[in-house]
Amino acid sequence: GAAPLQIHLVPSLAQTGPAGMFSIDVRLGDAANPINNLYGIAFKLHYDNDLVESSGSDFEYNDLPGNWVDFDGESRKFFQKDEAIGRAEVGLTRTNQQPVSGQGSVGSFFVIIEDIIVGLTVDTFRVSIDSIVLYDNDLHAFAVKGDSAMVLVVSPDYVPTTTLEAGLSETVRITPNPMRGVALIETTEDLTAWQLVDMQGQIAPADLTALSRTRYRLRTDGLPAGIYLLHGQTRQGAFVKKIFVLP
Repeated sequence: GAAPLQIHLVPSLAQTGPAGMFSIDVRLGDAANPINNLYGIAFKLHYDNDLVESSGSDFEYNDLPGNWVDFDGESRKFFQKDEAIGRAEVGLTRTNQQPVSGQGSVGSFFVIIEDIIVGLTVDTFRVSIDSIVLYDNDLHAFAVKGDSAMVLVVSPDYVPTTTLEAGLSETVRITPNPMRGVALIETTEDLTAWQLVDMQGQIAPADLTALSRTRYRLRTDGLPAGIYLLHGQTRQGAFVKKIFVLP
């Protein structure tokens, strides 16, 4: 978890409905911390299988031909899933015995949500990488942080800001707010999922580091100044907090 390098999961949208479709972009490294001497990557993840459509194409991984890891279209991809338990494995390797350095997208997951959300008007689809390893061309492994992402699944009957959610938001403290680059988030329960969204509903790139079970450091370096919404999930429920980012 302390590794400076990271794989990022970036949903194409923050919210969808029953029968909705969206993608989750898989990005290696970033402009501040590119990946050096990469030859292959393998990771395992879990996802909320009870929310996805069960026709067999519910949750798929598509590589991105010509991406910065790909070698002349000859790179090899491996994807396998167990729909019954919501587990999947992904592997990607070059084939020319030469490593590559860079950062950016290497593929994406394609997700189809069930037609009906049974018993709920709002739920959260989550995907989380729980083990990951990167290799150079000599099969030396190096550390990289995993990531998680969530997308709200909302029924047309959903009425936002329930009493529970409004009350839960009051227990979450963000200081300073307005913020410039870094803020401290304090909760009463540990976060199980989170995402930062701009006022157009687009996922905003940010980094959240756990300092303890209920204290987190949020970094928004490079984000344009403006108003953002922090969507969070704990065992008590979901919350939304407004954050003001200063230039």
